[in-house]
Amino acid sequence: MPSAAWAEQGVRVWHPSVATDSVAAKADSLAVDDADKTATFTGHVVIVDGATRLTCSRAVLWYRGRTAKSSSIDSIACEP
Repeated sequence: MPSAAWAEQGVRVWHPSVATDSVAAKADSLAVDDADKTATFTGHVVIVDGATRLTCSRAVLWYRGRTAKSSSIDSIACEP
């Protein structure tokens, strides 16, 4: 989960809408770690949830569930 230190570095933390079925993400690269339940997007990151659009250079997504493909998103930290 995002730490307080991240906020001091200008990292934006976002919690997707509960009503949202899917969040679209696009980036130059993606690394998924099912053990830590994280997905890390790097390079020209764009995340869209309805009318909410985040852009950043690196984003870490924390999810609940067994795998990234069959889970719900807990939070996203978007680094400038």
